[in-house]
Amino acid sequence: MQEDQPHHVRNDLKAQFPGRQLEIETLLRCNKDFREVCIDLEICNQVLEDLLKVSPPDASRIKEYKILRDKLLSEISYYLNHEMM
Repeated sequence: MQEDQPHHVRNDLKAQFPGRQLEIETLLRCNKDFREVCIDLEICNQVLEDLLKVSPPDASRIKEYKILRDKLLSEISYYLNHEMM
């Protein structure tokens, strides 16, 4: 999530966590671990999107990636609620 990362990543995070734009930008700039979680989320979302296009869909893999996405979103939420204090 360096400055050379696509802006859609930031926009996706801002859509998931409305009103937290400043905190997101600060953590992206200053916290390597937060950036890595965000990159993991981006990859997870892309894999999930690809899985949903496959016919027939692999329900177990879709479920697995949805669980992973939820865990990553929880981790991002934790950073926003605890690292910004």
